[in-house]
Amino acid sequence: MKKQIITTLIIIFASNAHSQIMVEWAGQFKWGSGSGAHINKYWVPLAEKEVENGNLKSFKSLGHSMGDEWNSVDLYVADDYATWSKAWDNIFSGWRENAPQEERQKHLSNLMAHKDNIYSVSHSKQSNKNGSIYVAWYAKIDYVDLPDYLKHAKKYFFPIWDKKVDDGELNGFTVLTHAWGDEWTLVIHYEAKDIPSFQKTWSSVISEYGDKVSKSTRDKFQRMITDHKDNIYSIRASK
Repeated sequence: MKKQIITTLIIIFASNAHSQIMVEWAGQFKWGSGSGAHINKYWVPLAEKEVENGNLKSFKSLGHSMGDEWNSVDLYVADDYATWSKAWDNIFSGWRENAPQEERQKHLSNLMAHKDNIYSVSHSKQSNKNGSIYVAWYAKIDYVDLPDYLKHAKKYFFPIWDKKVDDGELNGFTVLTHAWGDEWTLVIHYEAKDIPSFQKTWSSVISEYGDKVSKSTRDKFQRMITDHKDNIYSIRASK
């Protein structure tokens, strides 16, 4: 079994070797601390500059709307880890130069916890319009099942979501697989105009998927998901 798991890991990492990566920085700030204003003033312009300079493919700053304890999330998409690391160094040094020391210290003192995750971008479809909410769906799928689950999703789920982006019902759709970090091996991000429109789109996707796939097959792949969670964020900035 151990040998099988290691082999599967090698296959997953090899298949994603040329994928873009998404680095997720999640922080837990004290409520009412003004952390969002500090991030918008000092951090966001620097990250957006890295997109303009080509070190980042995209950047999003998210604020908590509904979900777990991580109430401030930054998402960085880059061609590879080295390029992202360069962008991060530029942002961090720019923050130290531009933000007064007292404000930096106050900001960090309000940060109670943080975590970092790195994902491989397995699939992405984006429109040219920004939404106002960001829905993140996290799933725990065993590594031995993940290739089969992704193959099924690519055949049935991804085309439906892609069309929702093309038709303007959704602003963006990104599928991520675990590279380094916590226990969630498959993460899907949805960007939408608002919660009601997303819920409507979600219902229609589930309905279309159900029309194409038998219940026994749906149940087979549903059982591969051993745990999941959902978060909804407001979009503070997007570039």
